[in-house]
Amino acid sequence: MSASAPLLPSVAKELPDTARDAYAAATEDVQTRLTRRLPPLVLTLCIEMGNAAIIMSYSGELLRYPLLVGFIPVISALGGNIGLQSSSITTRALSHGLASADEATATIRHEMSAVVFLSAALSAMLFAIAATWRSIQTSELDFGFGFVVALSQLVSAIMGGFLGVLTPLFYRYMDMDPASNAGPLDTAVQDVLGNSLFLATAGWLLNVFGY
Repeated sequence: MSASAPLLPSVAKELPDTARDAYAAATEDVQTRLTRRLPPLVLTLCIEMGNAAIIMSYSGELLRYPLLVGFIPVISALGGNIGLQSSSITTRALSHGLASADEATATIRHEMSAVVFLSAALSAMLFAIAATWRSIQTSELDFGFGFVVALSQLVSAIMGGFLGVLTPLFYRYMDMDPASNAGPLDTAVQDVLGNSLFLATAGWLLNVFGY
């Protein structure tokens, strides 16, 4: 039994790890819950500060190409939600004994088969939206911006889904509660990677095509 669950009765020692996590979360005092849940949130804060620094480093490109700003939260939200879906599905599978850290490869392969198709579908939609928006804005066909947004969305969503399925398995392997720890880390890392790719690709496009 985890040392961070002092209020559990002796009968809880016979429960499987996943049931103990749920029982502990429902019966722990406030101080213990804060101790368990605050560290991953602080880690998220630190990683997101890196994300803020990355965005600020592209302030010149954002001033020259303000439409970029509008798509940053779109890419971040869609990639984050795919990651959240994968994390929730994997955490539920772990709690019901349908997945385990010892069989991580099969679990990852199963979830990623859906993530790739979801990511491709969202990227295609965003390509059409971004290209149309930019073309209307400039009064001429402009597929370059749509390509930047679609590529960034594709990589961001696939990475978000991969982290979403991987982190609950990792925390279960480390004998930590996936429900309390997985989500914040998924979101923060996906934000950094997705925004970095989007802004770097956009910066390259600006320089190459002279937008």
